[in-house]
Amino acid sequence: MTDNEAVDILAEIEREMDVTNLLFRGMRVWPLIRQRLWANFLNPYLHSLSLPKESRREVRFDLSEETLHLLQQAGPKDVVFISRPQDNNELLRGKRYNRFVDPLMEILPEELSGIKLEMDEEQDDTDSDIPSLSIMGEMKVSGPFPEENITGFKRLNRILSRICSLQLDQDIIIKDALVARAYADMYGIFLDKLQPKAVMLVCYYHVPMNGLALACRERGIVCVDLQHGRQGRFHGAYTHWTVFPKYGWEFCASHFWCWGEPTEADMKRHLPKGKEGLPQFVVGGYPWLGMCANGDALDQKAETRQVEELVQGRTAILVTLQLLWEDMIEEIGRAIQISPPDWIWLIRMHPKQIEKIDEVKKQLSSVSGCYEIEAASSLPLYLLLKKSCCHVTSFSTCCFEALHFDVPTVLSGESGAILYKEYVDDGTFLHAMTGEQIQKNVARMETVKECSGMDCIETSSHIAIKAIETILSQKIVKFVPFKVTGE
Repeated sequence: MTDNEAVDILAEIEREMDVTNLLFRGMRVWPLIRQRLWANFLNPYLHSLSLPKESRREVRFDLSEETLHLLQQAGPKDVVFISRPQDNNELLRGKRYNRFVDPLMEILPEELSGIKLEMDEEQDDTDSDIPSLSIMGEMKVSGPFPEENITGFKRLNRILSRICSLQLDQDIIIKDALVARAYADMYGIFLDKLQPKAVMLVCYYHVPMNGLALACRERGIVCVDLQHGRQGRFHGAYTHWTVFPKYGWEFCASHFWCWGEPTEADMKRHLPKGKEGLPQFVVGGYPWLGMCANGDALDQKAETRQVEELVQGRTAILVTLQLLWEDMIEEIGRAIQISPPDWIWLIRMHPKQIEKIDEVKKQLSSVSGCYEIEAASSLPLYLLLKKSCCHVTSFSTCCFEALHFDVPTVLSGESGAILYKEYVDDGTFLHAMTGEQIQKNVARMETVKECSGMDCIETSSHIAIKAIETILSQKIVKFVPFKVTGE
């Protein structure tokens, strides 16, 4: 199923029934249902619509005594930043760096205080450049799986069956709600102590972050989702929302930080006009890109030498893979096979798919030609872009980032053509379906001079500072759970 087909189905469900009446324990669970359906539509092999028996249990999150002690010492803060360990995948001054959160912490005006919270998950041996307060604890069973139903769920399944021949297991949504509730209670402990005016996070459409959003709503704290890629016209977590409760969805961020006005326009396009409860938008840009494009953050001599030794004066083509990379790799292999001998293809794994690197190697094992995967997946992205003459991807946001390094992009496959149609139509990006077309388009791409797409990502720190100030001046209404009478 394509991205546009997936969001069309979600919008149709919202037209067919009042999704605000899908309630579990007084919580409106449509956002949890929506994000699970959307993920399944795009990749049913990774995202199930049913719940294993062993996962049917009530849960809670217990914090460690050490975390509670550190929290006690922290004191009130104006802004809380939530850092995901997987986002610490850049190096700056020899230390791990979160490109979404850390630049905002560094430019925070002196009169404002901030703190970074991060789940204590396994990290590499490199320390973070900006210290964080580690959230140490574990999820525990707190009781049997509840017998309550989600009101309106039977009607939802009847609609799903009719429009896309699917059935959703009620228990998997109840499980998502229980886990989100456990995280809401856990994050509530931090919010009550830190008393922030705003919380900033990445990727709200993930059950732990749904819980954080709920904790913020229950306290009237602004919750900001920081853009982490080109979210586009057909992103199920951000676009084609047509229904909002009076004070907003409690499992969603109240504010969306956009890299540029095009993203804001994409997200606003389908919102109901003149309704209460709509999310707020602020264009804050992507300061990390500005730091790197201007050279301020790329003083990485050792890594620069590694990239130069890797390329060795050859024509370098950077390939950025997505989560679903199998079909693209097959065509990339064909392109490599017919490329000139002085080309080198730098194939970069998606950060969430690093463990799949051996599978990519196996798929390319019969390809004769010059390519590299391991170093290209570990060296800084922007250093690789600076040494590349062209970029190839299916639909990665790197296509817009590459413009800031004067590097053109070839989009491979159907998704990129749909998501970035206006940029393909005006010639900003070229499009290819086969390996032969990829190789041909790479060979004819010229250096980017004047093109559309540059406004998709603002890079000035001044814009980011203004956005932070705007966010801190705003308030939201506290959420109070509904009384549920049953279906």
